[in-house]
Amino acid sequence: MKIPNAILTQTKGNALKVACKLYSLVNENRKSRNGYEICVKQSTLSKACGLSVSTVKRALSELAEKNIIVNRYRTTRENGHQSSYHYTMAFFNKFFYMRYDVFSYALTAQEFTLYAAMCKLRTNTINSFYQSLNDLSRILNADKSDICRTCSRLIEKGLIVKQLKRTKLGDYTDNTYFVVVRLRGTIKKKRRSRCHHKFTYIISPKFDYVNSCRRKSMHICSESFIGGSG
Repeated sequence: MKIPNAILTQTKGNALKVACKLYSLVNENRKSRNGYEICVKQSTLSKACGLSVSTVKRALSELAEKNIIVNRYRTTRENGHQSSYHYTMAFFNKFFYMRYDVFSYALTAQEFTLYAAMCKLRTNTINSFYQSLNDLSRILNADKSDICRTCSRLIEKGLIVKQLKRTKLGDYTDNTYFVVVRLRGTIKKKRRSRCHHKFTYIISPKFDYVNSCRRKSMHICSESFIGGSG
């Protein structure tokens, strides 16, 4: 999914998670003068992000204060009930990409913020970044120990991979982290089996398995002898 760079510097935690979910619903065909138009229920956002509805409401208010949500409103139907909220998301020029299925991993606010930062910092060719844990702690304004623990949890969930690096002298240096990208799989055609004769045996108390195998083998040998070219 396509996520603006600016929201990573303006938000973090649950507000960042809700903002990323909203931008994942953006459709280029539903674009207005003020931004992207989205209509979604707060309960849908709550279920997708793994947050309570009250937490989603606070996150939406924070996004509105920072002008990431330019406008939001509800319409009244003919029966008097109100519809779902309509959101107008702000335009941004620069973007980075995240996996669509990241919301299925039930990440905490700290884990999601760190994973989003890694996705923004990674290069598109090798899916890694040169920033160290000290750089990440400075960028996210967090302790290095918290960053280390969060990295370990992301590695356990399979979202990033750590590679140990050594110098020419054999000493360990800064580790390299790779962001695991979800690739589209291909369906391969099933190959034909080389075995032409397949026998299925049903074993019962009154069934003589050994003699049956002997009769089968003798029958096959006789057929091959008769049909051979001599």
